[in-house]
Amino acid sequence: MSSSTVLENIQFIDSLWLRAYGLNRENVLDYFALSPFYDPKSNNEALRTQGAGPEHLQNMIGLEFVLEASCNHEPVLFVVKKQMRSSPRVAEVLDVYYVSAA
Repeated sequence: MSSSTVLENIQFIDSLWLRAYGLNRENVLDYFALSPFYDPKSNNEALRTQGAGPEHLQNMIGLEFVLEASCNHEPVLFVVKKQMRSSPRVAEVLDVYYVSAA
């Protein structure tokens, strides 16, 4: 069984974090970083350790997680894409994750 098959059957919930911070467009990627789906070798993590924002991702090459969309009506749903960026204009989507605020 591949690791992606195993992850397909996992749900991640951090109730303490959600009670403390809630979930919104500004913090959903921070919440996602706590999950087993996040890769600590991603460009996102490199930027986090440098104190830089996700707006710099497009100028990097490598693995990244981006917030694709959000639905603001109940239940709130966020779409996070895992992608491999090869240039500022080219990124191949590898996986799609859904984060629900419900």
